[in-house]
Amino acid sequence: MKSKPYNPYEDAALHATQPTRTLIMEDRKPFNDAIHHFDVVQGVSTPKRLDHYPKLIKNPFRFYVIVSVGTMAVLLAYSFIQNVWAALNGG
Repeated sequence: MKSKPYNPYEDAALHATQPTRTLIMEDRKPFNDAIHHFDVVQGVSTPKRLDHYPKLIKNPFRFYVIVSVGTMAVLLAYSFIQNVWAALNGG
């Protein structure tokens, strides 16, 4: 019967003093093979959610999204009001 060769990187006794941060790593696990392959080729795990980016990037991006969604909502409301006004005035 063949036994698996000893791998020091998988030996839990050697790494017992290292803190386990499973929650953060679970957040950053790729959800499909293509993303995992990209991470392997790139050499680092790319951020998957906005929480994984630094605060200098996170806050301006959040502001941009709020302004974009707000602008789109205002334009849709304006268009709707224009269409209703045109329908009421027979235009």
